Amino acid sequence: SWQPLDIPYALYSLLKLPESGAYLAGTRGYGAYTSSDGGEVWRPYNMRPAGETTAAQVRALLAVGTASAERQGLLLAGTDSNGVYRQAADSDLWQAGAGFPVEHRRISALVSGGADENGQRVYAATIGGGVYRSLDEGRTWTQLSPDGLDNESLKIRSLAVIPGATEDTLYAGTRSGLFRYDSAAGAWQPV
Repeated sequence: SWQPLDIPYALYSLLKLPESGAYLAGTRGYGAYTSSDGGEVWRPYNMRPAGETTAAQVRALLAVGTASAERQGLLLAGTDSNGVYRQAADSDLWQAGAGFPVEHRRISALVSGGADENGQRVYAATIGGGVYRSLDEGRTWTQLSPDGLDNESLKIRSLAVIPGATEDTLYAGTRSGLFRYDSAAGAWQPV
């Protein structure tokens, strides 16, 4: 049967950390909480980049891993108003990813695609700005063409990826239905 967790805040996201097996829970307005005992006890998890004074609303969490040892254990957190934060396993510091204009910093989903010599490709769905892609595991972000999406469709609610060797196939769930990104055409097509 279902049992309530001992987290006093509304949850937006939940992630099981691959290396430790611990859980990370993103909350509404109170950052994140972690549990290393299967959810019995939850403790606050530092989610503030240098200079930030308040905890973020964490809407999406993603663990990113690559073949290179120095990048294993990378965590990404999509926030409600600050874009994507990035943290390496060997650091307590979170860094904000570059490339999100202020009006597109509300993240609804994070997914990882295929990998190359730069690491895994990562995608962030936004509420109002379509989809952004990072080719360097969340350090910098660029917007995918919004062609084919109207204003309501730019409010991406869910995102799925089929990883490819050089290009990934993306599906976006929006208020207007399901769309697939055609990378050759640089446009979204209704499914």
